[in-house]
Amino acid sequence: MVRIRHRQESVVIKHLADGLSPVQWGTLSTLVNDGGELSPQDVADREGYHVESVRRALRDMEDLVHREYAKVSLRSEYIADLVHEAVEEARSANQKLAETAGKAMEAAERGLDETMSTFIAWAARHGVDVDDARSAKMLLRFGGMETARDAERAIREGFKVWRRAGMPEERYRMAEVRFPGGSFSTAWRYLYTG
Repeated sequence: MVRIRHRQESVVIKHLADGLSPVQWGTLSTLVNDGGELSPQDVADREGYHVESVRRALRDMEDLVHREYAKVSLRSEYIADLVHEAVEEARSANQKLAETAGKAMEAAERGLDETMSTFIAWAARHGVDVDDARSAKMLLRFGGMETARDAERAIREGFKVWRRAGMPEERYRMAEVRFPGGSFSTAWRYLYTG
């Protein structure tokens, strides 16, 4: 049983590492979300692909899918779980990329220089919500950081970007930092001195 799982993991990883075409991603996503057997035509209709494109994608992924008499499904529940996880991670990464690009474009439209746009992109990439009301202390709300070490590294990286943007160092140093779970601190505690 363990050997089968390792083989299935290897197959999924191989396909992900080699890169899946948009039709393959869409086909896998549809099969995961449906959870049962579909025909290639069903997948094509749901995803808006030509049925021959779906059939070609299925032939290229025979070690992930089971095909029989115009019906197709994922080979196992375990493969379905692995593929579902990969699809969700890809969606999340695409959403983060779109948000980062959108914030950078918004900054450019507002006339912010390239270095400030870089800071805004840094914040979006790290899931940091920046509240910089001029009358109060700047607030950096961190979301989605895996570990405290990741947050500390991001705070230091953000400070470097902030300085390159020509912004007042003291404002960043004194910023209140809020972490997931509600804990908070001040940015200067995470910055190297010197």
